Amino acid sequence: MRFKYVDVSNKTPPSLLNQLVEKASNYAYSVIVLRDIPDFRTLSDVKLIPCTIVSYDEVPQAIKSKSLKVLSARTPDELKLSNRVLKVLNAVEVGGRLLTDSKFRKSYVKLVNVGVPVIINASEVLDLISSGRDLSGLRVLLSFYERSRITIALGSGARNLNEVHHPIVYYALLLELGLSEVKALSALTTNPVSILRGAGFDWVA
Repeated sequence: MRFKYVDVSNKTPPSLLNQLVEKASNYAYSVIVLRDIPDFRTLSDVKLIPCTIVSYDEVPQAIKSKSLKVLSARTPDELKLSNRVLKVLNAVEVGGRLLTDSKFRKSYVKLVNVGVPVIINASEVLDLISSGRDLSGLRVLLSFYERSRITIALGSGARNLNEVHHPIVYYALLLELGLSEVKALSALTTNPVSILRGAGFDWVA
């Protein structure tokens, strides 16, 4: 069986779009979520979906575009899940201090309690590993995910073509971080599809 992989968080510049699609197609990606494209399109059978980054200080109700709407949170202060934010939010992208320190457990429990899906950027995780940083915060989040208390999707977070890797690399990374095979695979396939369907993209798979 050939799985259809989804890169739910890609930051590669639009100027490299054709090369990105070619690489993604070779790597068995069927869908890529990009920040800097204005609308949905399909290139070489790869579906490209726009992403809107939402900050707590914005007025999310004003965001009417058809896109995946993601709250980017790198500190506990940025993880303010008020009703006005939750009303339009499709997922939370967790990074920064929230990945490196387990003392923010209350913030993770908040995510669990509201049931909002979480996106993790593989590029940031790999950077933290390369610099010898602690990943105790991420491990707490993954432990919740392993126990099916939260939905987590791993995106490439790629800022350039060199950071777009084959899904097997990300699968191996998740296994190394302690996830079971089933949960690791779901974070790259079914979970991203579920998040996109929640944003109204029912036809992604």
